[in-house]
Amino acid sequence: HEVHTQNPQKLNVWAGIFRNSIVSPFFLPGNLTGDMYLDLLENTIDPALTDIIENNPGYVEAELIFQQDGAPPHYSQNVRNYLNNNFPGRWIGRRGAIEWPPRSPDLTPLDFFLWGHIKSKVYSTPPASLEDLRRRIIDVCREVTPQVLQNVRERFENNLYYCMEVDGQHFQHLLH
Repeated sequence: HEVHTQNPQKLNVWAGIFRNSIVSPFFLPGNLTGDMYLDLLENTIDPALTDIIENNPGYVEAELIFQQDGAPPHYSQNVRNYLNNNFPGRWIGRRGAIEWPPRSPDLTPLDFFLWGHIKSKVYSTPPASLEDLRRRIIDVCREVTPQVLQNVRERFENNLYYCMEVDGQHFQHLLH
């Protein structure tokens, strides 16, 4: 039974891909702000990345490049200052050390793979509650194997080559 309200429940989800690992999904209530995102970066995401690096020989922090989209909370001055200090010259985003092309989700593995994969599994049946939705997202993320992420990384690299081949123009027609 569908219910429509003027104030639907919300669940903000942040997840990342780091080599062959999903950086656990993290959840934020309500409308995301720059301050909320900065707190998430400082107190949740950065420690999670540090933990992955420390527990995986061969992972080098200086090789990590942090990528985000141009969502307004990601673009706030305090967030950009944090990223400049913690990922100097190694973050991609709106007005970042490495500028990310606007409207280019076909290049990011989160957009061309992870979010669609999660949604297809999570919404195979309607979630009963926000807590059910949260649990399903966590479960789907845990099911993604390192081999799947390796394949995603290879596709990401191919997308970059296609993008260069057409000088940054649309390249979907080149994908198989």
